[in-house]
Amino acid sequence: MADYYGASFTIDGSVNNPEFQGLKLMSEVSIIVREWAQERFDIQLEDDATGEWTDKNDAFLRIAHDEVGEMGLFDLRLDHPDKELENVTWRTEFRLATKGQSVDVDAEVKEINDRQNSTAHSGGIASRPRVLEVIFDNFECRFGAERLSKQVMELTIADAQAFALEDVFGTDRRMPIIVVTKNRYGGIFVNPHRLQSRLLGLARVATYDDDTAQSVNQNLGNLKCFGGAVRIYRPGCSMDDIPWKNRFWKGKTIWEIGWEQFLSEVKAACEECTSLHADTPTYYEVQKAIVQAAKADARAGEELQDYYARIESDNQFLTNEVRRLTETNKQLLIAQQYTDPAEPVESMEDDVPQEFKSVIEVVNQASRSLAGLRFLDSAFASARKSQFRRPKDVYNVFMVLDACASERENGALGKGVEPWLSDRGITYTPTESITTTGQLSGKRDFLDKDTGELVTMDPHISVGGGGNNPQLQIRIHLIWEASENKWLIGHVGEHLPTSSDPH
Repeated sequence: MADYYGASFTIDGSVNNPEFQGLKLMSEVSIIVREWAQERFDIQLEDDATGEWTDKNDAFLRIAHDEVGEMGLFDLRLDHPDKELENVTWRTEFRLATKGQSVDVDAEVKEINDRQNSTAHSGGIASRPRVLEVIFDNFECRFGAERLSKQVMELTIADAQAFALEDVFGTDRRMPIIVVTKNRYGGIFVNPHRLQSRLLGLARVATYDDDTAQSVNQNLGNLKCFGGAVRIYRPGCSMDDIPWKNRFWKGKTIWEIGWEQFLSEVKAACEECTSLHADTPTYYEVQKAIVQAAKADARAGEELQDYYARIESDNQFLTNEVRRLTETNKQLLIAQQYTDPAEPVESMEDDVPQEFKSVIEVVNQASRSLAGLRFLDSAFASARKSQFRRPKDVYNVFMVLDACASERENGALGKGVEPWLSDRGITYTPTESITTTGQLSGKRDFLDKDTGELVTMDPHISVGGGGNNPQLQIRIHLIWEASENKWLIGHVGEHLPTSSDPH
């Protein structure tokens, strides 16, 4: 449904901090959700404030927080009018609940218009609230037994059989797996890292090259994928599954429809093949326990009767919502049974050579597929002129730099950049000599068109031997850009002049 987003997952606080469990963990998560809602609502509240608020734009915010014993729940609802269409209102709800060490989270975004009295409809896609990205970054989150990770599964031939039998055909999997394959040249039609970022909480993305695809496909029966194509493997699929039940896009199709249309189709396919509606029972179990505890306390004083009535009303409202969502799921499953199957997918041919022929091919490929690197125009210009005979060696360096960027972003580098790269066979020189810097000022300055500034790049990596012979040696000038968590690369080519060069 275009006007609905719903997802459920579990947060295990003990992974990040053993002290963050149960009620304390729920409190930490609820503070993040409160801050997000307050920013959207443009108000300031105490961390433990509860109640209802309405602003001048008819937006409505409700926050509830209840505990009993070691159990607790947090409920936040934000209703706000559509910015463009009258009589269209969006509702975003977060329900947190704990009855032990972990916290279950339900999140929903939906339209709540009275369709009998209004024909308005936004027609847009209800996207994942941005606050979920913060939660995924700060806590260990799981969907069933599967960990929600921002990292793409990058597979090799050695992983092929286990991936097919344990991941794709695993009986406990509840989340779709989306495979992004590379063609025989190593090219891709959609960036798997960007796709994983947009689908975090809805699907897990895996990627591998065409050689690995041949090994994986030997274990996939009718559900093969290769040559730059993309396929969704629904939970519960098997080797003899009907192919159209596991949606497939050719690389050419992705190229023609574009990123936004492709992403919309992928999200819709995810909703078709798994239950994404927020319906975790923990919240209702805790709420029932709280209601029963409240009733027991009410026997000691009539002044609490109004409170019980409110709890009962909320419980009935939530019960009705559960019934409505259950009925909606049934209708979707019935409708799916009558959906016409798609046409059989044809195999793809690709005549792109397997090896890199030049340095510029390496830079073009790395700029598309390695998220931890950003290349300036000067890098492309120097790569076009390069005569270096072993371009594959340059790509290997770029892959190590991409891994280094990921380690630095996650705070897992463990040592300085220079020894880390040296352990992996890369000669990294962080500075030039004082004489070279003084006499040749500006020779290592490269224009970053994104910022309009010149960036000085004294740090460099040498690849190959042969002195300064451009066919046998190549220099990569780069610098770490902390604001982007990326390596900024300004030169991939011949040895730049130094003070020791003959004049």
